[in-house]
Amino acid sequence: AANTMAENLPIRFQQLLDLSGLGVAAADIGFANTTLTSEKYITVRSADKVTIYETASPNSPSVRAIQADNTIMHATHSILALRAGLNLQVFKLNGQEAQRFAAHTMTAPVEFWKWVSPNTIALVTADAVFHWNVEAGAPQKLFARQASLAGHQIINYAVNHDLTWTCLVGIAKPAGRIVGHSLLYSAAANVCQPIDACAVAFGVKKVPGQAKPSTLFAFSARQTAAAGTMMILEVGVPNAPKVNVPLYFPDSNPNDFPLAVSISDKYSVVYLVTKEGYFHLYDVESGKRILLNQVSTEPFFAGVAHDSTSGIMAINASGKVVALTVNEEKIIPYITSSLNDVALAISLAGRGNLPGAEGLYSQQFEQLIQAGQYQVAAQVAANSPQGLLRTTNTIRVLKSLPPTPGTSPLLTYFSLLLDKGKLNELESIELTQFVLGQNRVDFIEGWVKDDKLFASEQLGDLLRAPSAKLALVIYDKAKAHHKVVAILAESGQYDAMVAYAKREGYTPNWLQLLQAIIARNPPAAGKFAKMLLSADGGALMDASQAVDAFMARGNIKEVTSLLLDVLDGNKPEDAALQTRLLEINLKHAPKVAEEIFRTNLFSHYDRAKISALAEQAKLLHRAIENAPSMAEVRRLLSLAQGLSPDFLISFFGSKSNVETIEGLRELLKTNPHANLEAVVAVGVRYTPAPSANPDPDALKPTDLINLFEEHGSIQGTYLYLKQIVPLHKGDKEVVFKYIEAAAKVGAVPDVEAACKDLEYEPVAVRELLKEIKLSSQLPLVIVCDKHDFVEDLTHYLFRNNMFDYIVNYVQTINPSSTPQVVGALLDENCDENRIKSLIDTVGHLCPVEQLVEEAEKRDRLKLLRPWLEARFNEGNREASTHDALAKILIITNDERKEQFLTSNQFYDSLKVGAFCENNYPDLALLAYQRGNNYEQVIAVTSKHAMFKQQAKFLVELQDGAMWALVLTETNEHRRQLIDQVVQTVLPDVQDPTVVSHTVQAFMTAELPNELIELLDRLVVNNSNPVFSENKSLQDLLLRTAIQSSSAEKVMEYVNRLTKYTPTTTAEAAIAKELYEVAFVVYQKAALPLEAVSVLVDKMGELERAQDFADRVDEAMVFTKLANAQLAQGLVKAAIQNFLAAGDPNSYFTVIEVAKEQQHYTELVAFLKMARKIKKEKIETELAYALAQTNSLAALEEFIVSPNLAKISTVGEACFAQGLYEAAQLCFTQTLSYARLASTLIKLSAYSGAVDAARKANNINTWKEVNRACVDANETRLAQVCGMQIITHGDELDEIVQHYERRMKADELMALLESALGLERAHRGMFTSLATLYSNYKPEKLMEHINLFHARMNIHKVAMVVEKNLQWKELSTLYKYDNENDKALRIMMAHSSDSFDDMQFKEILARVKNHDVYYDAVLFYINEHADIVTDMLAVIQAKVDHVKVVDRVRKVGQLPLIKKYLIAVQDKNLVQVNAAVNELYIEEQDYEALKTSIDTYDNVDAIALAQKLEKSELLEFRRIAAHLYKQNKRYKQSIDLSKEDKLYKDAMETVAVSQDRELAQQLLDFFVEIQSPHSFTAALFVCYDLVTPDKVMEMAWMNKWSDFIMPYLIQVMREYTQKVDTLVAAAAPKEPKNGTPAGFAPSHGAHSPPPGGFPPAAYSPGPGGFPPPGFSPPPGAFPPGYASPPPGYNPSSPPPTSVSPSGFDPNDFSGF
Repeated sequence: AANTMAENLPIRFQQLLDLSGLGVAAADIGFANTTLTSEKYITVRSADKVTIYETASPNSPSVRAIQADNTIMHATHSILALRAGLNLQVFKLNGQEAQRFAAHTMTAPVEFWKWVSPNTIALVTADAVFHWNVEAGAPQKLFARQASLAGHQIINYAVNHDLTWTCLVGIAKPAGRIVGHSLLYSAAANVCQPIDACAVAFGVKKVPGQAKPSTLFAFSARQTAAAGTMMILEVGVPNAPKVNVPLYFPDSNPNDFPLAVSISDKYSVVYLVTKEGYFHLYDVESGKRILLNQVSTEPFFAGVAHDSTSGIMAINASGKVVALTVNEEKIIPYITSSLNDVALAISLAGRGNLPGAEGLYSQQFEQLIQAGQYQVAAQVAANSPQGLLRTTNTIRVLKSLPPTPGTSPLLTYFSLLLDKGKLNELESIELTQFVLGQNRVDFIEGWVKDDKLFASEQLGDLLRAPSAKLALVIYDKAKAHHKVVAILAESGQYDAMVAYAKREGYTPNWLQLLQAIIARNPPAAGKFAKMLLSADGGALMDASQAVDAFMARGNIKEVTSLLLDVLDGNKPEDAALQTRLLEINLKHAPKVAEEIFRTNLFSHYDRAKISALAEQAKLLHRAIENAPSMAEVRRLLSLAQGLSPDFLISFFGSKSNVETIEGLRELLKTNPHANLEAVVAVGVRYTPAPSANPDPDALKPTDLINLFEEHGSIQGTYLYLKQIVPLHKGDKEVVFKYIEAAAKVGAVPDVEAACKDLEYEPVAVRELLKEIKLSSQLPLVIVCDKHDFVEDLTHYLFRNNMFDYIVNYVQTINPSSTPQVVGALLDENCDENRIKSLIDTVGHLCPVEQLVEEAEKRDRLKLLRPWLEARFNEGNREASTHDALAKILIITNDERKEQFLTSNQFYDSLKVGAFCENNYPDLALLAYQRGNNYEQVIAVTSKHAMFKQQAKFLVELQDGAMWALVLTETNEHRRQLIDQVVQTVLPDVQDPTVVSHTVQAFMTAELPNELIELLDRLVVNNSNPVFSENKSLQDLLLRTAIQSSSAEKVMEYVNRLTKYTPTTTAEAAIAKELYEVAFVVYQKAALPLEAVSVLVDKMGELERAQDFADRVDEAMVFTKLANAQLAQGLVKAAIQNFLAAGDPNSYFTVIEVAKEQQHYTELVAFLKMARKIKKEKIETELAYALAQTNSLAALEEFIVSPNLAKISTVGEACFAQGLYEAAQLCFTQTLSYARLASTLIKLSAYSGAVDAARKANNINTWKEVNRACVDANETRLAQVCGMQIITHGDELDEIVQHYERRMKADELMALLESALGLERAHRGMFTSLATLYSNYKPEKLMEHINLFHARMNIHKVAMVVEKNLQWKELSTLYKYDNENDKALRIMMAHSSDSFDDMQFKEILARVKNHDVYYDAVLFYINEHADIVTDMLAVIQAKVDHVKVVDRVRKVGQLPLIKKYLIAVQDKNLVQVNAAVNELYIEEQDYEALKTSIDTYDNVDAIALAQKLEKSELLEFRRIAAHLYKQNKRYKQSIDLSKEDKLYKDAMETVAVSQDRELAQQLLDFFVEIQSPHSFTAALFVCYDLVTPDKVMEMAWMNKWSDFIMPYLIQVMREYTQKVDTLVAAAAPKEPKNGTPAGFAPSHGAHSPPPGGFPPAAYSPGPGGFPPPGFSPPPGAFPPGYASPPPGYNPSSPPPTSVSPSGFDPNDFSGF
């Protein structure tokens, strides 16, 4: 109903949200708990939480667990203020996080508080009002409360836009009715004024000529049962007018009062809502009531301004939040039609910029102009809504008005527009022209700064001369790029110019700009060019053009600097510019060129060209490095002198090895002495270090060696190799060449160093040194020592009598080589004393082992005994020394040998033992035992069959690793060793530990038989109690026997032995599957549980186990047996044994197995026994078992008695098994109404199921019962359930689908229809009902859409409606959804079903997509051509008229829109003018065509003229001639006039052209056609364009002298006056006070002298026409030209130019 009301009234009504529908309790909806302080947030406070609803997304509230007395949300931000007692806190909310950023503790309780600005909260206590800036500190007192508000409840606190005015509002109930009182406070005056008001509001009023807006204040009250009042006034303004507005209240609501007031600054209206739900709408200025209507049947308790719609919003007692505002499209028509108040409609439309008053404003403007009320007319035009009268025509009318005292109407018009905002293009130009005429550029500066003028190129052109700065701003805004660039260039703002061009994407002619700047300021031009060429995103001009521009004026410095800046990065694409840079400087500044070369910045230039230029500039090294070929390089090298090595190194760096060698060869060939150093340097620099992948094109050392050898330069080879050999020390050939060269030049130190540090072919170097025979043999010594040629060196030196070198070698160079030297000397039969002396001189530095080896090889070991003994006596502990002494003692059979081998700790037992092993095994055994060489001990004893010694050694050693080595199966001597151990060694051992280690070794070696043999001898057949009674040995014997002997043997040992461990033995037997042995062991050890376990678990003999259990009669045995039986599925026997044992602990397994085998009777007995342990599982299963045995009475008794059972679980299980009666008992007991409902459905008890569902109050339960009732055709019960379901939006689709699948659409629609009135009715219900109507009852669809379109999902409904081809309904849906484009397209596509002219135009006026306008035009032309102009009138102000013309022209229907075209022709558009003119041509309406052309000149005149000149109608051809004349195509115009014999028109055209040739041609034409009358008329019309001599000649030749006589008389008179003037000028001057003799008063330029001119004496007037007073002689004009031109008035004075009136600054006081 509210929606229908809003559609018929001039307001828009919108329900924003429904708090009750969002789950807010009714008790929390009210003034105390629900806070509405702004349109964005609503807070609801309950006992333990605060819920914050955002009106834009109410379904996602923010819930805060907060206990507070009151909460308020910030108007725009997520900031929450809390009040609890005296404490105030402010929090910033971010998701679920809250950050406190302000807090304060008051000294008095706060009765009311409210956000009044983004950072300020107003606080009202019982005594005062405070403002708290939450960002600045404590609250500041504003004013004290007065007695008038004592005992009042504070309900509001209002402030104006700048907090200079505030008003505190309170209400009281003194005599049974609510009254309001307020305090109005002025911050400026710091005073309060009490007023009677219960609802107040502030607004703004913009006063013309006033910078700041003033404050409007509206307050209302109903202090008595009579009608209330509202007053609107401008506060702070003395004697301001007050508007008193009576408020009407229905008699039915005596206690109603104003609740909230809001002033809409946008619409200039006042909104007021009352407590009882009434809405008032008033005009601000007049106070007239526009509307009074009840919008809510529930009382409102809070209201605020709704700023986003410039309306008001309020909450009623049921929680509905509504917003109301002006309906822009309907309010003005409503005022004019329903209120019949045209004045109010005009005023409100102007102030609120509202549509609907177009005709009223146009009519009023015309009436005011006609009445001479120009100032008022200007005000009406300026204030017209939506710029209705801001047109070219208005300005033209105002400009054409006669002058009036005071401010001109045009100035008034512009002043008001400037106050309102920005002028359009035409207005801006007209105003600027006017102001520039008064030389007040400062006004324009202010308007431009305030963005009051429309920027256009034409406006910039107007301002360029008086202010280039202003013009620049205008050009920039108007995108007149070329003009902006021109001004920036003129002012030298080059960087700004480049930045502007880049920003705007504009490309000016940079070259021309640069050339102009070069001419004025070359340095600045250089900077500018750099900007152009290095601009971000790429150069703005070609660099070569810039270079040419500078070179044209010889600016070498600037162009060089420019190119150096631009050529950044050495890019290949810059090759030409690099060449240009070097060429310029090589020619004009070689030093600069050299500096450029030195920087090595460029490499892509034309090298051949630059090389030639460099040679000419005497820069020979630059010529060489840029030479185009190697032949040219060689030529230049042959010319060069004193080239530095650094240059050559750099130059040859880019050459191949072949080219480098050629160049170096040329240098050595030209001057080897002078160039040797450079050649060596190049060779060294470009000989690379060796690598795994050598470059085949790189220089190789052999290349340079060959080059030097080619020129016989040993010195070159030496110098070159000396520097590169460190890198090539691995190249033996290179090193050899170096050693050879160094040796040949006598550089012995270098030879020594090379031989010492480098790698070479040692044999070749050795032979080379022997051959060269250097002065020092040290290099040879070094080579032989380094490469182990010691013996060869010794032989060479000994044979060449250089024994001193031998001594020096072993003493100082390498004493460690003494053994080799001694061996070589022994081979040379050198004297022993000399050898001993040599050894002695070396002393302890001589390696003993090698020396011994050398002597031993030559059987000269005894030679060393004295030297060795000396070392021994010195305390030498070196093993080799002691080894040698041991060997000497052994081979000499010294009696001290056994003692030495046993006691000496320094010899190597392995070496000595190996020396003795073959010939002296006993000595070898001593040596190995001394050195703990166990493996060698085993090896030597095995090799020499020493098994007894071996067995004794192993038993005593007790080493498991050694035992493992000898007891391995691969040992062929294992049996002999075991025999010695068992028979010989162990019997003599008394230590059990030793025996244990031996036994362990046998076990580890897995020799069970041998171990049994050993243990049997030690334990069974041994009288020694230490071993026979040993428990460990008995256990080991049994374990071993179990592992390897027969069961009988094991049973024998079990029966004979008594000290073993039974559990270990039994476990071993079980592991070996000797279960009978294990059973005997357990039985013998009195372990019945273990024994029965063997029978049950291992042997599986349950019957034997049952006998055994009965015999021992122990509970744990029964339990063990029961578990085994349970595992075998013998549940009955198992339960009997559990009962015998009284053991309930296996209840879980018993339950599972019994349930699986359906033995519920036995299970009941077991579970009753098991209840003693008080387990939930047991009692739950007992209940279930009772249900399974159908013991319902027992089950009910069990359920009602105390128990631990999970009855709900039992119920679920019973339900799953179909035991519905038992399940009903369980669910009834547990109050599980949801499951009870399901159970009753199974029992077909649908009424009970509904009752259960009602108690369950669960949506899923309602759904289940609903489905069951639908399926069972229980329609009434199904509807009861459905009413509970469909209010949940997410469940609606499911229930709809179920009904539809069951073919119950009627029942479903009835359900939805009955639910629409529910409080919780939601969008989905209305949507679903609409789709059902569309599918099943389309006749009800349209009514449903009209009533509830605001509450349905239009898109979803539209899809169904479209599928069902219901086009009218679909277009209506789109209309309500503001999908205006779609609505119109549906109407156009399916017009037969959906078109309605009024609705179409209504929707069309709201369309945003302008393309639809043009489709609509074609649609109307095709289907509703008779009313197309009415439709065009609706969109006339919005369409592109050019597009309309183009579209209609294409379908050839322009005549249908003639009325529209004429209406919009004032826009003076080419296409519109062309279309109108075409229609006039088709209608042959030449008068209208002439008027159109003269009034609207924006036409293609030439094309139109060409078309008209082909017309058969004379008047159209005459118009063509007129058009040619207007466009200065005079000859075409004249020819056309002559063709149609319109000689008058031809003469006028010639006179306008001022072309003497055309005038002569016209006279010739008149002669040709022999028309003397026309000839004579042309003389006067074209008087200034013909010469008298030519006229007289033509007249004389044609005998027309009489016709030209008037013309000749005029000519003579003119010449006479000129002569008189000259004579007068030459006469003497008379005194100023006197009158010259003969002077007659002037009678004007054309005034006759006294007595008058003779009839022929006249002078032509302006434009060539006869002067005033002239009357041509009869017959002077040709036919058709019998009188002067139309409009010619001889008595009228000539026109004068109109100068602008003086400028009065006061006229612009309002600007």
